[in-house]
Amino acid sequence: MREKIMFRLVFVLCCLLTSLSADYTQIDWLLQGRVSYFFPSEDLFREIYGRGMPMYGAVAGAFWNDWGVTATVDVLNKSGHSIGLANPTHIDLIPISLDVVYRRPVLNGVEVFGAIGPEIHYIRFHDKNPIFFEHLNKWGYGGIARAGAWLDVANFVSLELSGAYAIRHAYFHGCSNGIKKQSVNSSGWEITAALGVNF
Repeated sequence: MREKIMFRLVFVLCCLLTSLSADYTQIDWLLQGRVSYFFPSEDLFREIYGRGMPMYGAVAGAFWNDWGVTATVDVLNKSGHSIGLANPTHIDLIPISLDVVYRRPVLNGVEVFGAIGPEIHYIRFHDKNPIFFEHLNKWGYGGIARAGAWLDVANFVSLELSGAYAIRHAYFHGCSNGIKKQSVNSSGWEITAALGVNF
């Protein structure tokens, strides 16, 4: 049910933004490669995987004057140790977001922006202790808010510096081997540097 609501929201968002401009020749396009550093806000997540970890991703966006929409995909891979027995464990996290963006020039070659949108994410765990779940994966949902600046560094090339906060929850239910599955909170702060091409 939650997944259906999320996909409907994304569909309505796409239709709304597509209707903002009748003249499609005025669309500005953006492609980016990005590196982020993720700071999880959940104590349990930090205790297992650490207080910070890198993320790598890509962004594609379209803008009509001051407004636009961007689609972002990031990938996080991190190893850690389980609480108690300190067994090796590994997490893969792939967030996918669709954001509404408002941008505004403030100086020559400098634009500030704010963005907000829904997010879905795929999360996968691998635990090497055989009495626990060796493999566990799930799609979760949430949202993200971003703010930052774009700096023109060359013709058609821009540098982004930004910060964001993401809310991410994946809900696991039931038991396995007498152990109750727990929901996972992978929310947290992100600091990002991105290099983009504008055309």
